[in-house]
Amino acid sequence: MTSTRVRSPRPDLSTIEQAFREFPEHLFRDPGVVVEQDDDLLLALSFAPAPDLNLVYGGFAGENAGERLADTLARLRGWNVPFLWLVPPAAADLSETLAAHGLPKVADLPLMTLDFARLDPADARVEGLTLRRVTTEEDLSAWVTVSAEAFHFNEESAQKLIALGRGPVLDPDSRAHLYLGLLDGEPVSTALNIHGEETVGVWCIGTLERARRRGIGAAMTTGPLLAARDAGYVSAMLGATELGFPVYSRLGWEVRYTCPVHLGGPE
Repeated sequence: MTSTRVRSPRPDLSTIEQAFREFPEHLFRDPGVVVEQDDDLLLALSFAPAPDLNLVYGGFAGENAGERLADTLARLRGWNVPFLWLVPPAAADLSETLAAHGLPKVADLPLMTLDFARLDPADARVEGLTLRRVTTEEDLSAWVTVSAEAFHFNEESAQKLIALGRGPVLDPDSRAHLYLGLLDGEPVSTALNIHGEETVGVWCIGTLERARRRGIGAAMTTGPLLAARDAGYVSAMLGATELGFPVYSRLGWEVRYTCPVHLGGPE
Protein backbone atom coordinates (compact mmCIF):
# COMPACT_ATOMS: atom_id res chain seq x y z
CA MET A 1 0.00 0.00 0.00
CA THR A 2 1.36 3.42 -0.92
CA SER A 3 1.45 5.92 1.95
CA THR A 4 -0.03 9.41 1.62
CA ARG A 5 2.07 10.75 4.53
CA VAL A 6 4.23 13.76 3.67
CA ARG A 7 7.80 12.76 4.49
CA SER A 8 11.04 14.71 4.30
CA PRO A 9 13.84 13.53 1.99
CA ARG A 10 16.31 14.84 4.60
CA PRO A 11 15.25 13.55 8.03
CA ASP A 12 15.91 15.86 10.96
CA LEU A 13 17.53 14.80 14.22
CA SER A 14 14.25 13.87 15.89
CA THR A 15 13.29 11.63 12.96
CA ILE A 16 16.65 9.85 13.07
CA GLU A 17 16.29 9.27 16.80
CA GLN A 18 12.74 8.01 16.26
CA ALA A 19 14.15 5.45 13.82
CA PHE A 20 16.40 4.17 16.61
CA ARG A 21 13.35 3.66 18.80
CA GLU A 22 11.42 1.92 16.03
CA PHE A 23 14.15 -0.71 15.61
CA PRO A 24 13.35 -2.66 18.81
CA GLU A 25 9.66 -1.80 18.59
CA HIS A 26 9.31 -3.83 15.40
CA LEU A 27 12.05 -6.45 15.88
CA PHE A 28 12.41 -7.13 19.61
CA ARG A 29 9.08 -8.93 19.97
CA ASP A 30 10.30 -12.17 21.55
CA PRO A 31 8.96 -12.64 25.13
CA GLY A 32 12.48 -12.99 26.51
CA VAL A 33 13.62 -9.44 25.74
CA VAL A 34 13.47 -6.12 27.57
CA VAL A 35 12.47 -2.95 25.72
CA GLU A 36 12.01 0.19 27.79
CA GLN A 37 11.96 3.78 26.62
CA ASP A 38 11.08 7.24 27.81
CA ASP A 39 11.92 10.74 26.59
CA ASP A 40 15.56 10.33 27.66
CA LEU A 41 16.58 6.74 27.12
CA LEU A 42 15.98 3.60 25.08
CA LEU A 43 16.91 0.17 26.44
CA ALA A 44 16.65 -2.79 24.05
CA LEU A 45 18.14 -5.98 25.44
CA SER A 46 17.94 -9.38 23.77
CA PHE A 47 20.18 -10.99 26.44
CA ALA A 48 22.35 -12.54 23.74
CA PRO A 49 26.08 -12.61 24.61
CA ALA A 50 26.76 -10.08 21.82
CA PRO A 51 26.85 -6.36 22.62
CA ASP A 52 25.40 -5.47 19.21
CA LEU A 53 22.14 -7.16 20.28
CA ASN A 54 21.87 -5.24 23.57
CA LEU A 55 21.55 -1.52 22.93
CA VAL A 56 21.18 1.66 24.95
CA TYR A 57 20.55 4.99 23.23
CA GLY A 58 20.22 8.35 24.95
CA GLY A 59 21.24 10.11 28.13
CA PHE A 60 20.00 12.03 31.13
CA ALA A 61 19.62 15.69 32.02
CA GLY A 62 18.49 17.60 35.07
CA GLU A 63 19.22 17.52 38.78
CA ASN A 64 18.82 13.75 39.14
CA ALA A 65 20.83 12.83 36.03
CA GLY A 66 23.66 11.30 38.05
CA GLU A 67 21.30 9.22 40.15
CA ARG A 68 19.41 7.96 37.10
CA LEU A 69 22.67 7.03 35.38
CA ALA A 70 23.88 5.10 38.42
CA ASP A 71 20.57 3.25 38.68
CA THR A 72 20.60 2.39 34.97
CA LEU A 73 24.19 1.13 35.06
CA ALA A 74 23.38 -1.01 38.11
CA ARG A 75 20.44 -2.58 36.29
CA LEU A 76 22.47 -3.21 33.15
CA ARG A 77 25.31 -4.84 35.06
CA GLY A 78 22.82 -6.87 37.06
CA TRP A 79 21.54 -8.37 33.83
CA ASN A 80 25.08 -9.65 33.22
CA VAL A 81 25.18 -9.11 29.45
CA PRO A 82 27.49 -7.05 27.24
CA PHE A 83 25.88 -3.94 25.76
CA LEU A 84 26.58 -0.90 23.62
CA TRP A 85 25.59 2.59 24.78
CA LEU A 86 25.19 5.11 21.95
CA VAL A 87 25.39 8.76 22.99
CA PRO A 88 23.29 11.21 20.93
CA PRO A 89 24.26 14.86 20.36
CA ALA A 90 21.83 16.12 23.01
CA ALA A 91 23.75 14.14 25.66
CA ALA A 92 27.28 14.64 24.33
CA ASP A 93 28.74 15.27 27.81
CA LEU A 94 27.65 11.77 28.83
CA SER A 95 30.45 10.16 26.82
CA GLU A 96 33.13 11.32 29.25
CA THR A 97 30.97 10.28 32.20
CA LEU A 98 30.42 6.77 30.82
CA ALA A 99 34.16 6.34 30.34
CA ALA A 100 34.70 7.41 33.95
CA HIS A 101 32.21 4.72 35.03
CA GLY A 102 34.21 2.01 33.30
CA LEU A 103 32.51 1.97 29.89
CA PRO A 104 35.28 2.65 27.36
CA LYS A 105 34.51 4.37 24.09
CA VAL A 106 35.01 1.80 21.34
CA ALA A 107 33.86 3.72 18.27
CA ASP A 108 32.45 6.90 16.81
CA LEU A 109 29.45 5.81 14.75
CA PRO A 110 28.48 8.04 11.81
CA LEU A 111 24.70 8.36 11.50
CA MET A 112 23.90 8.81 7.82
CA THR A 113 20.77 9.57 5.80
CA LEU A 114 19.88 9.14 2.15
CA ASP A 115 17.51 11.17 0.01
CA PHE A 116 15.82 8.61 -2.26
CA ALA A 117 16.33 10.97 -5.19
CA ARG A 118 19.91 9.63 -5.04
CA LEU A 119 18.83 5.99 -5.44
CA ASP A 120 20.19 4.38 -8.61
CA PRO A 121 18.66 1.01 -9.60
CA ALA A 122 21.98 0.09 -11.22
CA ASP A 123 23.51 -0.13 -7.73
CA ALA A 124 21.11 -2.98 -6.92
CA ARG A 125 22.33 -5.12 -9.81
CA VAL A 126 25.22 -7.57 -9.42
CA GLU A 127 25.72 -10.44 -11.83
CA GLY A 128 24.48 -13.66 -10.26
CA LEU A 129 22.95 -11.92 -7.21
CA THR A 130 19.30 -12.38 -6.24
CA LEU A 131 17.65 -10.43 -3.43
CA ARG A 132 14.54 -11.75 -1.74
CA ARG A 133 12.56 -10.86 1.31
CA VAL A 134 12.69 -13.48 4.06
CA THR A 135 9.24 -15.02 4.53
CA THR A 136 9.98 -18.62 5.58
CA GLU A 137 11.72 -20.39 8.44
CA GLU A 138 14.21 -21.81 5.94
CA ASP A 139 15.21 -18.37 4.68
CA LEU A 140 15.32 -17.03 8.25
CA SER A 141 17.77 -19.78 9.19
CA ALA A 142 19.93 -18.90 6.18
CA TRP A 143 19.72 -15.17 7.03
CA VAL A 144 20.87 -15.84 10.59
CA THR A 145 23.68 -18.16 9.46
CA VAL A 146 25.05 -15.47 7.14
CA SER A 147 24.63 -12.72 9.76
CA ALA A 148 26.34 -14.80 12.42
CA GLU A 149 29.37 -15.34 10.21
CA ALA A 150 29.47 -11.78 8.90
CA PHE A 151 29.16 -10.20 12.37
CA HIS A 152 31.01 -12.93 14.31
CA PHE A 153 28.08 -14.00 16.50
CA ASN A 154 28.33 -17.26 18.43
CA GLU A 155 25.70 -20.00 18.38
CA GLU A 156 23.77 -18.60 21.35
CA SER A 157 23.52 -15.19 19.70
CA ALA A 158 22.48 -16.83 16.43
CA GLN A 159 19.64 -18.64 18.19
CA LYS A 160 18.52 -15.35 19.73
CA LEU A 161 18.50 -13.78 16.26
CA ILE A 162 16.21 -16.58 15.06
CA ALA A 163 13.86 -15.88 17.97
CA LEU A 164 13.88 -12.14 17.22
CA GLY A 165 13.34 -12.64 13.50
CA ARG A 166 10.59 -15.24 13.67
CA GLY A 167 7.79 -12.77 14.44
CA PRO A 168 8.49 -10.41 11.52
CA VAL A 169 9.06 -13.32 9.15
CA LEU A 170 5.71 -14.91 9.95
CA ASP A 171 3.81 -11.60 10.02
CA PRO A 172 3.21 -10.31 6.48
CA ASP A 173 2.18 -6.92 7.89
CA SER A 174 5.36 -6.45 9.93
CA ARG A 175 7.37 -3.29 9.31
CA ALA A 176 10.58 -5.28 9.87
CA HIS A 177 11.69 -6.56 6.47
CA LEU A 178 14.59 -9.03 6.37
CA TYR A 179 16.34 -9.53 3.03
CA LEU A 180 18.64 -12.35 1.93
CA GLY A 181 21.17 -12.00 -0.87
CA LEU A 182 22.01 -15.13 -2.85
CA LEU A 183 25.01 -15.26 -5.18
CA ASP A 184 24.50 -17.98 -7.77
CA GLY A 185 21.98 -19.51 -5.37
CA GLU A 186 24.22 -19.41 -2.28
CA PRO A 187 23.20 -17.16 0.67
CA VAL A 188 25.99 -14.62 1.12
CA SER A 189 24.48 -11.35 2.37
CA THR A 190 21.80 -9.86 4.62
CA ALA A 191 19.87 -6.67 5.20
CA LEU A 192 17.15 -5.51 7.56
CA ASN A 193 14.85 -2.57 6.87
CA ILE A 194 12.46 -1.10 9.43
CA HIS A 195 9.67 0.81 7.71
CA GLY A 196 9.10 3.53 10.29
CA GLU A 197 6.60 6.33 10.49
CA GLU A 198 8.85 8.87 8.77
CA THR A 199 11.89 7.09 7.38
CA VAL A 200 13.40 3.66 6.73
CA GLY A 201 15.94 2.35 9.22
CA VAL A 202 18.65 0.25 7.56
CA TRP A 203 20.38 -2.35 9.71
CA CYS A 204 22.39 -5.58 9.51
CA ILE A 205 24.01 -5.05 6.10
CA GLY A 206 26.45 -7.94 6.16
CA THR A 207 28.30 -9.92 3.50
CA LEU A 208 30.41 -13.03 3.86
CA GLU A 209 34.09 -12.23 3.48
CA ARG A 210 34.53 -14.49 0.46
CA ALA A 211 31.80 -12.56 -1.41
CA ARG A 212 33.00 -9.03 -0.65
CA ARG A 213 34.35 -6.41 -3.05
CA ARG A 214 31.82 -7.31 -5.75
CA GLY A 215 29.23 -4.59 -5.08
CA ILE A 216 26.99 -6.88 -3.04
CA GLY A 217 26.89 -4.55 -0.03
CA ALA A 218 25.75 -1.71 -2.27
CA ALA A 219 23.12 -3.95 -3.84
CA MET A 220 21.80 -5.11 -0.46
CA THR A 221 21.58 -1.50 0.67
CA THR A 222 19.92 -0.19 -2.49
CA GLY A 223 17.58 -3.01 -3.56
CA PRO A 224 15.32 -3.01 -0.49
CA LEU A 225 15.17 0.79 -0.54
CA LEU A 226 13.81 0.74 -4.08
CA ALA A 227 10.92 -1.31 -2.71
CA ALA A 228 10.53 1.16 0.17
CA ARG A 229 10.41 4.03 -2.31
CA ASP A 230 7.60 2.26 -4.14
CA ALA A 231 5.78 2.08 -0.78
CA GLY A 232 5.94 5.86 -0.40
CA TYR A 233 9.16 6.46 1.53
CA VAL A 234 11.58 9.18 0.49
CA SER A 235 14.55 8.69 2.83
CA ALA A 236 16.50 6.25 4.98
CA MET A 237 18.95 6.31 7.89
CA LEU A 238 21.71 4.00 9.10
CA GLY A 239 24.72 3.78 11.38
CA ALA A 240 27.81 3.17 9.26
CA THR A 241 30.50 0.69 10.22
CA GLU A 242 34.08 1.38 9.21
CA LEU A 243 33.77 -1.27 6.49
CA GLY A 244 30.49 0.08 5.15
CA PHE A 245 31.19 3.82 5.31
CA PRO A 246 33.00 4.12 1.94
CA VAL A 247 30.20 2.17 0.24
CA TYR A 248 27.45 4.36 1.67
CA SER A 249 29.34 7.55 0.86
CA ARG A 250 29.68 6.47 -2.76
CA LEU A 251 25.95 5.75 -2.88
CA GLY A 252 25.14 9.30 -1.81
CA TRP A 253 24.54 8.86 1.92
CA GLU A 254 25.27 11.94 4.03
CA VAL A 255 26.71 12.03 7.56
CA ARG A 256 24.30 13.88 9.85
CA TYR A 257 26.05 13.40 13.18
CA THR A 258 28.39 11.01 14.96
CA CYS A 259 27.53 8.97 18.07
CA PRO A 260 30.20 7.95 20.56
CA VAL A 261 29.70 4.24 21.27
CA HIS A 262 30.64 2.82 24.67
CA LEU A 263 30.99 -0.84 25.62
CA GLY A 264 29.57 -2.07 28.89
CA GLY A 265 28.99 -5.39 30.55
CA PRO A 266 29.41 -7.45 33.69
CA GLU A 267 31.91 -6.08 36.20
